[in-house]
Amino acid sequence: MFEPKDVVRNLMPDQDVEITSCTKLGGSWAIVGIGLNSRQEVSVIKAEGQLEGVEKLGRSGIIDFKGDPVGFKLWIESRRIQTAFQFDPLFAVNCSIVDPLPHQVEAVYSYLLPLPTIRFLL
Repeated sequence: MFEPKDVVRNLMPDQDVEITSCTKLGGSWAIVGIGLNSRQEVSVIKAEGQLEGVEKLGRSGIIDFKGDPVGFKLWIESRRIQTAFQFDPLFAVNCSIVDPLPHQVEAVYSYLLPLPTIRFLL
């Protein structure tokens, strides 16, 4: 059924469990594991029918590269955009399709934005 180091979901209601041992007892299984969040030992006896909802996620300590590459690229791009302004003070200008001239950039960032009220049109 399960092997040591397997990580399963739905064995405990609030966390995933890393299996340490799984023994067959007649028509049931004795499963011992460690909760990944609480690090508490879990010991349950489940009948064959009760294990249908238990989902095997993978093995502990093994990196799985089966994720969605497009979703990861979108996520990492969103993180880059969220933090880009910290490293580039002209980020809004650099990522737009407008190509401002140097004197326009200087006027906006050096003179206009520090003013308490902005009433200019470039």
